[in-house]
Amino acid sequence: MGVDMELKYSIDMLRLKLEVQFDIIDILILKPFKSEPKVDYKMMTSISAYRHNFYVKDYNAFGDECSFWIGTCHNSKRILKTGVADIVVEFNPNKCEGSILLSYVLDNLFKDNPYVEVKSLDVAIDIPCNILDLSLSRKGNMSRRIFDNGSDDRTYYFRKGKSNGAIKVYNKKRESKLDYELTRYEITLNPNLYVDKFDSYELPVDLFIPISCVSDFQLPIALKGTDKVLFLACMEHPEYLKDLDSRKRKKIEQLLAENCSIDFNYVTIKETIANCIGSLYKK
Repeated sequence: MGVDMELKYSIDMLRLKLEVQFDIIDILILKPFKSEPKVDYKMMTSISAYRHNFYVKDYNAFGDECSFWIGTCHNSKRILKTGVADIVVEFNPNKCEGSILLSYVLDNLFKDNPYVEVKSLDVAIDIPCNILDLSLSRKGNMSRRIFDNGSDDRTYYFRKGKSNGAIKVYNKKRESKLDYELTRYEITLNPNLYVDKFDSYELPVDLFIPISCVSDFQLPIALKGTDKVLFLACMEHPEYLKDLDSRKRKKIEQLLAENCSIDFNYVTIKETIANCIGSLYKK
């Protein structure tokens, strides 16, 4: 059953890619954006980079500043030979809603275009508690880094090479200067699917690292002796679970899941992703 806690789900970053005739990009993006005062332009020559990079600063529908990035003409592609160039746009749907410049880019190139590919997206899960009240275990062979600057200024990074499912957990209250406790759990997913095929996308729930609340729980009344000590120790340090024998580990894992775990609603997460993609593409 886990901890009864209301979580908020959103898409915090979206990266779209499209291949199109270079002449179209030149007319719609290169020429107008190089002279746009809200745009910082940078040319890059590295083989792994996009040649033309536009760092756009604009305002959203609420009058707040927002920013997004456009990259086009990857240096590894032979544009002169094919006449076709790739273009990517990366933006935060939470912050960029109503941006006139982003709407111009999406409406003219990406919207309702079946050849647009969803390269990556960040699912953001907002947890209404302090980061020090949360416990995260390392999953499988994912690496874990912790940046601890004292007090509750803490950030966790989980990653398995360059693979799908990198996770960042940080104090959103500090980052956004909020007047209430909030922790942000972000997981980066790489669908690599065209928008017209996105109905077939299967959410990789196995990539989500379990998270527990170590303050807002009820200690089972019947729990005594060694099991009580192990429960409390593994609640604070879930990495200890791997040192238990199979029978004891399963018992403590079940107790933690029933009393401390924060349960993600994967149906809601999938609907949140579908709604975001649906706003860009309708069959």
